[in-house]
Amino acid sequence: MRIRKTTNFDQFILIQENRPVDWNRVEAMSEEMKKRNLTDGYPVIVNSKEAGKKKFGECDGTKYPVIDGQHRYLASHLSDTAMHFIVNDDFTIDHIPAAAAFQKSWQLGDYLHHYCERGASEYKAFAGYMDRNGFSPATTLVVLCGDRNRHTSASFKSGNLKIVKTWSDANKFADCVNEMHQYLPFAKHSRFVEAFLEVFNTDDYTHSKLMGKLDYMSGKFRRCADRNSYLEEFEKLYNYNSHDKIYFKN
Repeated sequence: MRIRKTTNFDQFILIQENRPVDWNRVEAMSEEMKKRNLTDGYPVIVNSKEAGKKKFGECDGTKYPVIDGQHRYLASHLSDTAMHFIVNDDFTIDHIPAAAAFQKSWQLGDYLHHYCERGASEYKAFAGYMDRNGFSPATTLVVLCGDRNRHTSASFKSGNLKIVKTWSDANKFADCVNEMHQYLPFAKHSRFVEAFLEVFNTDDYTHSKLMGKLDYMSGKFRRCADRNSYLEEFEKLYNYNSHDKIYFKN
């Protein structure tokens, strides 16, 4: 089946039966398109103009309906990058849910493995720290990069990992987490670590004081679903029977 290439984006049309467009994803892909074309190995699949007219109400026979790859199409358009596409009338909108079910998105660990195998030193250092401390990739990203927001995750996935914490501070922090892990089995989960990172960086925080409370009150420290709830737990524990209280929540 012949792969075609074009910059004439007006000859295509999106169809309502496809999933809603994620414009944040389109913008991220568009930036990546400026570095390398993402459609040469993953061409967009369209139906012919004639088939589109028969199948879809929005098609009048003058445009190719985009069946698979609408985000790649829009990102190509936005970045003004030539798009590769295939005309295939055997691939219909009915195939999209089934095809999606067979696809598994890459996780952070997959990207880490990929860049380590390519010899990226920053990723190898990241992996070494992660393995030594028994952290997950998500937890390690929080510790070494400060957070795991959309920008940080996107940089990690695109091969642009930037470790911002010094190794001395990172190792000191990991020692504290590992110490707490003896009492709290969830202490290495990313949301817990996000909260503790804020606690750890708070002025006048003393880790030995927290551990002294944890030694006899660990059963009262709840496992939580989010960072703010964990900060509340840290405040209750740290300030218990204390005259000099510290507040970790803004």
